[in-house]
Amino acid sequence: MSHSIIAGIGTLTVDIDQLFIDIFYHFYHSSKRNQEFADLWCSSFTSEPKTILKHSSTRWLSLLRCVGRYIEQFEGLKSYFLSCNVQSDKVISITERLTNPLTRPILFFLAYILPLMDRFSKMFKKSKENTTCELYTEMNRLLIAELEEELDPKPFYKAVRIFYLATINKMLKKFPFGDSFFKDLEILRPSKASSFSSDTVISLAKKFPQLDLCDSFWWEVGNMKTLDGEPRFPKLFRLMAGLLCIPSSNADAERGFSILRKIHTDERASLSHSTTVGLMSLKFNSVACCFDTDFSDELLTKCKIATSISLAK
Repeated sequence: MSHSIIAGIGTLTVDIDQLFIDIFYHFYHSSKRNQEFADLWCSSFTSEPKTILKHSSTRWLSLLRCVGRYIEQFEGLKSYFLSCNVQSDKVISITERLTNPLTRPILFFLAYILPLMDRFSKMFKKSKENTTCELYTEMNRLLIAELEEELDPKPFYKAVRIFYLATINKMLKKFPFGDSFFKDLEILRPSKASSFSSDTVISLAKKFPQLDLCDSFWWEVGNMKTLDGEPRFPKLFRLMAGLLCIPSSNADAERGFSILRKIHTDERASLSHSTTVGLMSLKFNSVACCFDTDFSDELLTKCKIATSISLAK
């Protein structure tokens, strides 16, 4: 999904990515500039000025949050840079982009299209639910939503059309639309299981000949017995159990790397391997948030003793 968004953003006539980054770093570490903007905002608007958000060009999910914030502050930022005393090349470049008549319509367009793509991305990053069986339907739904847009041949609509073409072309290259496997995986959905033929089951079985965690529906199927007390569908159950183990995205692996980076920081570079593994295990398997976790007096006592022993070495 990120590749499609980046491809579309790159076709826009206004470099929104760089505009957000330039505005953020103009105010970054400058109390004077922040105060000047706050004074101008308070003199023109009744609401309080909000924080200028930082956008990372390598993380497209931050773009959605930034788009909404910059739409709210667009007129204030435009007035500020038009009246800015410092006329550096960077300020002039920001001013030109903010005064570009296409900039604000493009921001509103992104505020419309990004939530659709964000919804698709989040659906397949759920950690407690297998959504692989929904991938085929959702891929087509997202593609159709983009193809159904009819646009006028005006400069703004031309820019939007180019955005759609770039994202759709990237989706067609990256998404497995031509692979019937993902369509067949919809057999995992209990509501559609009965509509598939035995050929689908045979096709899936050939792709996974050695499959050995199931949701409640397929667990019940696995528990069905014949009159002799033998499992009624042993091979079908093993096949479905294996298919349900197929991840719909690499979100879990990426989540593990993110947790590791937060635990093993530069300030905690001396953590041993066993301690790091223990902390990650606690982070992965704990249901409550860390600040809501209650530790027993016995555990805290053991931690103090372990700390004392470690410091004495």
